[in-house]
Amino acid sequence: SQGSQQLQGEVLELTLQQDLEASFPLDVIEEVKKGARGGDVVQRVMTRSGQVAGVLLWEAKRASNWSPQWVAKLKDDMRASGADVGVLVSVGACYPKEWEEGTLFDLHEDVWVSSWTTAVQLATALRSGLLEVHKQRAASAGKGEKMEAVYDYLTSSQFSNKLKAVYGAFHRMRQELEAEKSQTLQ
Repeated sequence: SQGSQQLQGEVLELTLQQDLEASFPLDVIEEVKKGARGGDVVQRVMTRSGQVAGVLLWEAKRASNWSPQWVAKLKDDMRASGADVGVLVSVGACYPKEWEEGTLFDLHEDVWVSSWTTAVQLATALRSGLLEVHKQRAASAGKGEKMEAVYDYLTSSQFSNKLKAVYGAFHRMRQELEAEKSQTLQ
């Protein structure tokens, strides 16, 4: 019976991994080896340029009763693996007791809990969020360096000399214009 349950769990993990690989071909999706600490599947969300935007840690459960220890273990595994988001996928009707009937996925104690039927759709939404956060981080990453470079340039003698040259050319052109005006009025 124990071997059968273990085999069912491994088949569930493999199926989850294959579903994620089929749905997100750009991502790196790896099985967590048996006996190693961690969830069941690690999904590294990749940008089109090949950068890691974030990490999803998946844990699949097939049980008849909800266990609060699953969430605590998944949170520990997330910290250990550096995952940004944890998702607990439940096969069957095994959900937290306080959930309303008909809930297919929700955030529970900072971990996403999902039914098997909505796991890939939830993954799509979570990926989108991770990619957007990555984009925002990348946009603001060099902001301070750019401001410093602009300040350095504006306070440099090179900028001062260019500004003086532009002012000198403007001043000469204005003097020439004034001279032409006074000649035409005479």
